[in-house]
Amino acid sequence: MVDVTAKQQKLIFSGEMGPTPDRLHAQTAALGAVLTDAQFGEVLETINELYQVKQNIYFEEIAAVVDEVTQLVEQPARLLGLQITLGKSLVPSATVTLKTSEGKQVITEAAGNSSMDAIFSAIQQAMHMRVFLSDFSYGTVTPGINALGKATVTVEHHGQHVSARAYSTDILEAGAKAFLIALNKIELNRKEQFRS
Repeated sequence: MVDVTAKQQKLIFSGEMGPTPDRLHAQTAALGAVLTDAQFGEVLETINELYQVKQNIYFEEIAAVVDEVTQLVEQPARLLGLQITLGKSLVPSATVTLKTSEGKQVITEAAGNSSMDAIFSAIQQAMHMRVFLSDFSYGTVTPGINALGKATVTVEHHGQHVSARAYSTDILEAGAKAFLIALNKIELNRKEQFRS
């Protein structure tokens, strides 16, 4: 796990000096992160997407992306899309699109007491899994507009508590990714027990 609580606020990529594989390799090495080629590719893609939104990428944000990517060696499902419907007289609902490890797209829709509740319900439907959400928190990694936020969830499944973290400039996306990572951990654990 990479520590993303350090308050270095060191600007790494900005303006004309955008992310490149070589420069990013230097930063991940400074973090002490050991990444597979696939993980590094995912970190680079995420940092490039973040750079398109922010134009300024800080060391803490690179650490956060590395932290998210290294939580799992493989992910049975990935978040492809998220759409929220809410309004004064509407019940909050969420449509979630996931990509399975087999490359299939799964689209589910659910309603809830809040946008986050609807997102979590839709993800559970897509994963064919029921869990109890015992904790959810959100904070920012960096300051300012388009700040990178960190969502942390803890879920309970058959007496097992599983925590996960995810990062995004959007609180709902960060929460959705963290919840999905937690469910992916449960799914991978289930597969590992089945193999034993």
